[in-house]
Amino acid sequence: MTCKTLIFTAAISGVLSLCAGTLEFKYSTNKKDAVYKSGEKIVFTAKLLEDGKAPADKKIQYRLYHDHRIVKRGAVPAADGLTLETSSKNPG
Repeated sequence: MTCKTLIFTAAISGVLSLCAGTLEFKYSTNKKDAVYKSGEKIVFTAKLLEDGKAPADKKIQYRLYHDHRIVKRGAVPAADGLTLETSSKNPG
């Protein structure tokens, strides 16, 4: 089985005050073991919660890397959550 290692990073943008609520960052892939064959679809999902709810005033910034190069980057409102789909043709 060939597989590809992809690095998914996400960060919270914006300034968090000292009196901000409890933040929780949840992320997952569409496979529990996160091991993929060449060409297989990979889906990353991420949520940011503040006191159990998606905050309207924060964003999730992301960078998707293939072979140590950024191939996609951006930011989405935390209230929308993040879903990224990708795949890789080369073994890694």
